[in-house]
Amino acid sequence: MLYTAAQVMEFTEQEDVQFVRLAFFDVLGHLKTVSVSPCQLHRAFTRGIPFDPSGIKGFEHPGGALLLCPAADTCAFLAPEKTIRMYCSILYPDGTPLPADSRALLHRADQAAAKMGLSLRFSGEYTFYLFTTDANGNSTNIPHDRAGYMDAAPPDKGAGLRREICLALEGEGVFTRLSQHHRGPGQHLIRWCSGSAMETADTAASLCGAVHAVAQRHGLHASFAPKPLPKEAGNGLHIRVSGTHHTEAFLAGIQTHLRDMTVFFNPTQQSYERLHMLRAENRTPVSVSNPDGDGILLTSPDPAANPYILLTLLIYAGLDGVRRGLAPAAEFALHKLPCTMEEASRFAAISDFIGSVLPRQVTDAYL
Repeated sequence: MLYTAAQVMEFTEQEDVQFVRLAFFDVLGHLKTVSVSPCQLHRAFTRGIPFDPSGIKGFEHPGGALLLCPAADTCAFLAPEKTIRMYCSILYPDGTPLPADSRALLHRADQAAAKMGLSLRFSGEYTFYLFTTDANGNSTNIPHDRAGYMDAAPPDKGAGLRREICLALEGEGVFTRLSQHHRGPGQHLIRWCSGSAMETADTAASLCGAVHAVAQRHGLHASFAPKPLPKEAGNGLHIRVSGTHHTEAFLAGIQTHLRDMTVFFNPTQQSYERLHMLRAENRTPVSVSNPDGDGILLTSPDPAANPYILLTLLIYAGLDGVRRGLAPAAEFALHKLPCTMEEASRFAAISDFIGSVLPRQVTDAYL
């Protein structure tokens, strides 16, 4: 259900909500939260909740406090904690958006697509590992099971946990399409249903939170690291795009700018260890995703990427292809992408495309 501000406040009273968790993301996509009491909700919706941004990457502000402004339609009730959670926009005290607010960047990209007559839809999937923990609750490098690709129980010990994760997401209004054991020991995959760009990025964030929470309840540790086990499959973030109406040109735009976008899609040293393995397997980083030719599948990003910035760049790249009437390459292999983070950073630093769509505060945080 999509709530209004008035409905959120009414729901909070009816359900005896104890805390309101205001969630947002730094430039690199790390989740940050501030909790306030329900009595602060009216202020949050009308004036915003001030917070000190010092120490948050890309949010440095010499004027002092910034404002958290929750989006009522992202409200989710976390029943075990008697808490509601909402994702927030970041504003300066005068009400103007913070340039490094990745939700605001994605909103503008989505508006640009709408102005070109495109109603884009996205779906995604994460892979992640579940590891055991030691007596102190710290993660080990021991996978929760030794099952393989699409194995069933009993080798797959995570089937029940995946169900619990999917049900927890459903309670937040997020619906999944499939879940399965993936290629590595203790590795799992969850794919979610399609939605708008903002819904997809919010879902990615919610899914990560649900996975970590369920894993912790079962005494496990969830890892979305791109390559947590050196000799096993890496973790990916796959994105499917539909509704482009100009699929070939949209695909060509992504192909054209994918090299320059790589450091944002693959922002850690482990990211390039994963890409190296995919390169050895001759994987294709972006392609048409179905026989009808009306969808695009992007497989090069990994879970270390900020999903809001990922989708922002993906949209602008595709729109550039449509605007210029580009034709896609018949073959587009991973060897065309940078081999190291340093190389990826150099390409992004000199890219006119990146400079035209991302503010300096964002590129500085990555480069």
